[in-house]
Amino acid sequence: MTRTERFEKWWQASGKKWMRRGGYPLLLALAGLFSFAMLRGPQGVTALFNRRAEIQQLQLENAKQAEENEKLRVKVQQVKSSQSERDNVVRKELNLALPGETTFILKPKK
Repeated sequence: MTRTERFEKWWQASGKKWMRRGGYPLLLALAGLFSFAMLRGPQGVTALFNRRAEIQQLQLENAKQAEENEKLRVKVQQVKSSQSERDNVVRKELNLALPGETTFILKPKK
């Protein structure tokens, strides 16, 4: 009897039993352990929830920035179209006065 024949005979007699008794449960346990490690690891379910929360937060910030941009666009359009609006911006932001105007600077109380 050759080596291959002996192995086939052993496999028929006891090898399949061993796989059913210990091999498949062992493979199932290893697959379960691997799944648990993947779900609980740094790229698991908790990381997925954290990423989703971060994405929602960034979307809110983007929406606020878009709203602020639109307000500034409107303000720029008003300044471009109105001389009186330009004068107000010059007075408030640059602290300048038109010729003939008197400016009073009040110091805050301590």
